Amino acid sequence: MVKKALACAVAGIWASSSMAAVSLQTVSFGLTSLSGAAVFDFEGSNTLPAGFTSSQTGNVGLYTGSHSTVAAAPMDDTSQYLAVANGSYALQSTTGYSNLSFYWGSIDAGNTVDLLDANGNTFFSWNGNNALMSSDANGNWFSSADNRTVLLTSDQSIFGVRFSFAGTAFEIDNLVFDATVGQSAVPEPATWAMMVGGFGLIGFAMRANRRSPRASFA
Repeated sequence: MVKKALACAVAGIWASSSMAAVSLQTVSFGLTSLSGAAVFDFEGSNTLPAGFTSSQTGNVGLYTGSHSTVAAAPMDDTSQYLAVANGSYALQSTTGYSNLSFYWGSIDAGNTVDLLDANGNTFFSWNGNNALMSSDANGNWFSSADNRTVLLTSDQSIFGVRFSFAGTAFEIDNLVFDATVGQSAVPEPATWAMMVGGFGLIGFAMRANRRSPRASFA
């Protein structure tokens, strides 16, 4: 019975340790100043910061200004930006971060953002019609509600991000990874198991000690 209860406790903590707590908010309308550990302004040749790799599917390109049926410049953005259409664009890093921000242009309901772990797996995902975006998510080129700088803070290390959209298009600019935290501060499942097992043994020993007969002295 004790072993069964201990096994259930370990399984419960293991499951909860894999769930990230992510805070998502819109910070402001328009471009914000670029500062952070890793910055992507999508200008020039778009050279990636050290430790980052990129991958893409579908139609991904860098644009300046709006191009009908191809891409719409984020509102008040006269610089070069990234647009993803009928595919995805992903960045992966060898370092983990706790904060991610970017300027999201003409937000569409189908625009999807995935946060990636060290193995490139998604641990958190949301899209343009998420209520936290404070957007009507109808792709309006000229609405401050649909052109927002967003900020994410995660208690699980962000090793990468993927932007995807099945239509035309997902526009992104001024992407920043910040607050280097290395590996996730959440203990690995094996570590949890050892900790819980240790506590279980201590509790068992204390219980056995209470049950052992004690000598009485006159």
